[in-house]
Amino acid sequence: MLAIREDAGDLPGIPIEPAESWNDERILVSHDKSRTGNPQFLLHEVIGRGGFSTVRRATCMGSNETYAFKILDKSSIQENFARVILEIETLMSVKNPHICKLHSVYYTSTKIYMVMEYCHTDLFEYLANLAEPMPENEARRLFIQLLDTISYLHNAGIAHRDIKPENILLTEKMDIRLTDFGLSSRINETKDGCINQKQLFTHCGSPAYCAPEIVLGQPYHGVKVDAWSLGVNLYVLLASELPFADANPQKVKARIINSDFRPQPHFSSGSLSLIKWMLQVDPQSRPTPQEIWKDHWIQEGIQIGHRRQRCRQRLTQPIDSKQKPENSIQLCYKPTIRSDTVQIDRPTRRSIVCRLINSTGKKISKVRNLILCRS
Repeated sequence: MLAIREDAGDLPGIPIEPAESWNDERILVSHDKSRTGNPQFLLHEVIGRGGFSTVRRATCMGSNETYAFKILDKSSIQENFARVILEIETLMSVKNPHICKLHSVYYTSTKIYMVMEYCHTDLFEYLANLAEPMPENEARRLFIQLLDTISYLHNAGIAHRDIKPENILLTEKMDIRLTDFGLSSRINETKDGCINQKQLFTHCGSPAYCAPEIVLGQPYHGVKVDAWSLGVNLYVLLASELPFADANPQKVKARIINSDFRPQPHFSSGSLSLIKWMLQVDPQSRPTPQEIWKDHWIQEGIQIGHRRQRCRQRLTQPIDSKQKPENSIQLCYKPTIRSDTVQIDRPTRRSIVCRLINSTGKKISKVRNLILCRS
């Protein structure tokens, strides 16, 4: 059973369930098998809030390690259940040093708890507190890490679709950790024996970072819209402000459609050239991450000490169920009963959906179908 205690010095007014409500606790997934025993966490202050989640700093009482505890109330996420499942599935599948690590996921009949890597701040807060724009070399170092992460995802067949400073966390050593994969999507399809990029139709993401084709409601390719978002993020890194900012939302839309942004006087010619290339209105003229790596400004950054972390591996196909996986993830319905422990390589979206939905005692067929069929 998962045990959670309140820090005596915690913020007031945060509702906490009675201890009795933890009696139905079950471990859903755990990357770290040491956590499948009786983990105990001490909850501290709230460090973030989302549309349907609260994130709190937590300490594991056994190891004294610090984690970020993302707490979701099942009753409030019915309309966003697909995003939650998609984020869990994706984070379980990827392995990259610049992606925020998901350690474990727990659930009760009423809540889902995601135990994640703890980071000290996010890029948005960091830039907001700067007295002047970030030095170009530091901005380039962070952008190279972000580019490496997106390259890895695209090689794995995943588009993030919501790249923005709020979703880029920063560690104590000022390295990035990309998070929030609730809008990510598979970008490849097999047709006539060939693997091709498929068109996507869901219009999502934060408006200020969306590509023109999404703003216009047109079909799009995930790689190209991520490339646009990379351009916006590079501008923000260098200028500490948005390229298409305006008090009037319609003017913001018009500026995005025409890629109407104002270069800052301190931008170097190399950085400005790359931004203009990524912020091409025509998706076909926009570079892929692989092409961005060849840009002179990026290569110059690598040469002065910013080393690209090569994409570690593509996501593998589901393994043969008759074979024993090498690096398995442990699923436990009743951790105390050995026969109920199943070893698999990567849970399918269907298996995750069934466990989380069934744990509520309700059948949500509409949501289930949305999750299983979502492109």
